[in-house]
Amino acid sequence: MSKKILFVIAGPRLKGASAFAARTAAEGAGQAGADVEIVELPKLTHIQSMGCISCMRCQISREYRCALNDDLARLVARFPEFDVIVFSTPVFFFSMPAQLKGLIDRTFSLVKNVGGQVATPLANVQLALIVTSGGGREDSGVQTIYDAFRYYQEYANLKPLKYLYFGNTPDDPARFAADSQAKAQAHSFGLTLAR
Repeated sequence: MSKKILFVIAGPRLKGASAFAARTAAEGAGQAGADVEIVELPKLTHIQSMGCISCMRCQISREYRCALNDDLARLVARFPEFDVIVFSTPVFFFSMPAQLKGLIDRTFSLVKNVGGQVATPLANVQLALIVTSGGGREDSGVQTIYDAFRYYQEYANLKPLKYLYFGNTPDDPARFAADSQAKAQAHSFGLTLAR
């Protein structure tokens, strides 16, 4: 049976390097037989709040669902349907962009601490991360993003995080898209995720 893979393009530049890397990886996954879906966060328009409002209604509900009724809540509610969820993001000022942070905060609705035990419908979902940065690994803030996802993965007892990083990415997305080595890496990452 083919894997269902969701690619979430989290950066605000839909023609930027991280978006290109996500689409290239999605192409590879599709060629390997995966059922691929791409969501572009900046195109979600009905959003009541960018992130979690800490109302705690999701924690007292029997459902794993954000209490807000908007596009982010509907997207997060679908996460357990997928075998793999890939978040593709640029580094923005030493961290992830606000769009991605808001989405991740909303996934609080998918993780419940019941009597000291973490329960989540994401237990069988593989999380993956594609990150691009204008700087290098040591000076860009990419580690901040990786650590946030790794802590999430460890807290919720999820499968080990899969990860692809492109550093020193040119400001001009066309130059990144013309880089055959970067394209091959992203394509190969998609193939790997589909297996």
